[in-house]
Amino acid sequence: MRALPLAALLLVAAAARADPALPPLAAGETWFDDWYAVERIDEHTFAIAEPRYDQHNLEYLIVGSDRALLFDSGPGVRDIRPVVASLTKRPVIAAFSHLHFDHVGGLAQFASVGSLDLPSIRARADAQGRFMPSLLQHAALGRPRWRISEWWPPGGAIDLGGRTLRAISVPGHTPESLALYDAERGQLFSGDFLYPGDLYAFGPGSDLAAYRDSARRVLALTRGQDALAIYGAHVPSSDTLPRQGREDLVRAQQALGALLAGQAGPWRLVWVLHVPVRRYTFGHGLAILAPLF
Repeated sequence: MRALPLAALLLVAAAARADPALPPLAAGETWFDDWYAVERIDEHTFAIAEPRYDQHNLEYLIVGSDRALLFDSGPGVRDIRPVVASLTKRPVIAAFSHLHFDHVGGLAQFASVGSLDLPSIRARADAQGRFMPSLLQHAALGRPRWRISEWWPPGGAIDLGGRTLRAISVPGHTPESLALYDAERGQLFSGDFLYPGDLYAFGPGSDLAAYRDSARRVLALTRGQDALAIYGAHVPSSDTLPRQGREDLVRAQQALGALLAGQAGPWRLVWVLHVPVRRYTFGHGLAILAPLF
């Protein structure tokens, strides 16, 4: 998440309606309409980008022979369902990488929603599975509500028919952060756990030690996947591809370890939503935003 208040979201939506100019796209992306762009990663995997949204969110449609999974639904400025319907006719289950507002804004539009099975999520769901994130989990006003129809234990398998994803708990950015791993294709869908640009490790629920430990576990899980393709939920600009490699995860794990050991070197004070944070740069486009205290 790069959190914005609700008022800022409304301003983004208004600007999108008023400004007809389309930003440049990354190689391989094509416009679906004047808001969404699509990249075909392979025959059954698609990145759905929002180049006009200032956080440059990306959602992923992962298609099996029986059903498809939409990983994140974006901020909900526009309806993502027509894009999904243009890419697959199979039943779709939506899922969220974490509960920040810019990832769950469209979940209520889907009849089937899956979730990592964690006590902090279970505690806010009623007997029918109806769920609303807390204000701290959502990080904005106007919280949506949706029904969770499928629960995945950490490390559990998600069967899409001829394609299996593993649900990986990756706390650090948030306690509820989820990544999806397709071992057969060598693809990791990382949400806000890892993406090109500044990694946020300072908000409510963020935990640098948990972040480092999550990176270690994912590295162990993907050992031998030298060509691992990592697809994150944000890019720094509309013409940047989200794909990273295992070497980027190695750098992130090392950087987080250096931060915890007090060996990360100099930092710069920056302000995010009027909150002062420490920004550490590590090269190769990697920076980590850590709490000031």
